[in-house]
Amino acid sequence: MKIPSLTVIGDPSANLAGFWDPVTSLVDWCEENYIKNYFIGEFWNTLSNLGYLFLFLYALFYSKIRDVHTKIFTVSILFLSIGSALFHATLSYGCQMIDESQMIVIVLNMLFEA
Repeated sequence: MKIPSLTVIGDPSANLAGFWDPVTSLVDWCEENYIKNYFIGEFWNTLSNLGYLFLFLYALFYSKIRDVHTKIFTVSILFLSIGSALFHATLSYGCQMIDESQMIVIVLNMLFEA
């Protein structure tokens, strides 16, 4: 049974074939696939994950991490950066689950910290 996917804005007819085809993720975001690069499905979404990486590096080097919640949050930001970049580069279901699981860990950590 094929699970229907969701295309958010974008033009599916403009999608190109890429290195990681076929697309197996359940959501295809607003950026057309493989337009900028043969190896990166959604180029700008992938590149935007550098922001999470910079946040992780800032937290790692400039903050005094003492409690366990802050440590979990900081490491989760790193995994979110990597997982989300992998998801948007490959558009695969497995990488989508890595991306979403880190978001859940971050939210749960914030709820338990509150």
